[in-house]
Amino acid sequence: MQIRLRRAGDVHVLALCGRVTIEDVDELDAYLRDLVSTRGVRRAALDLSEVTHIVSATVGSLIGFRERLVEAGGAACLVAPNRAIERISRMMDLGRFFETHADAETAIRALAGGHPQPA
Repeated sequence: MQIRLRRAGDVHVLALCGRVTIEDVDELDAYLRDLVSTRGVRRAALDLSEVTHIVSATVGSLIGFRERLVEAGGAACLVAPNRAIERISRMMDLGRFFETHADAETAIRALAGGHPQPA
């Protein structure tokens, strides 16, 4: 797993790349917690376009990240999930937690404009 972070105004784009395995979940969770608690991230677009494998525990980390952002007055969305991620998204009903955007620029505009989160 690789993680790339870039900033576009008040929105951070977090790109996960490669295989995200069960061995990566603790590292990912700690990184996501740090983004909110230490770095002050409040709006994040989670780019999954380069993820080739994901485990259900990863989804739990992403949902937890979204919940921490919302509690801090922020928001999160998903960007460009590939076919495998879309299938997992449907199975786990991620639409309850995340809006999904086709590309990072659309997600950035939605988050910058204060677009509401799913209930």
